[in-house]
Amino acid sequence: MVYAPLGDLNQAIPLLQQALTGKLINPTVVRLGVLQYRAGQAQAVAQTLAALPPGSDEARLAGIWGLMYGGR
Repeated sequence: MVYAPLGDLNQAIPLLQQALTGKLINPTVVRLGVLQYRAGQAQAVAQTLAALPPGSDEARLAGIWGLMYGGR
């Protein structure tokens, strides 16, 4: 997440994906989706957020986030 504020999304995304390998840490998954969105990776965002457990707080947050930014 340190690379993201510096604008280096090309390094931030793979590092975060590596950190999540084999784990499902819901808040981190949402952060990964946000970084992918900022990098213009719409298909990757959909796949990442689909991995969230349905009905979880993070899934609800991702749904709201999708409504707010999905059309941009």
